[in-house]
Amino acid sequence: MRRTSLTRLQLQVELFNVDNPPGTPVLHRPLTGMATRTVTASRASLNGRTPVVHLMGAGRVPLSDVVR
Repeated sequence: MRRTSLTRLQLQVELFNVDNPPGTPVLHRPLTGMATRTVTASRASLNGRTPVVHLMGAGRVPLSDVVR
């Protein structure tokens, strides 16, 4: 299993925040369940080693589940 550096994760968060300020329409596509349209409710951040963002109606989700 390859480890991702914190610097790389922080860059992922920063790039997401540049393109997706709070209120940006996105598609929440979790691994299980149906995709839903929603909006970002916060800026992205790191939760430990996982980049996350709060979405309206979905709570805190990994950035990997969010599609613009």
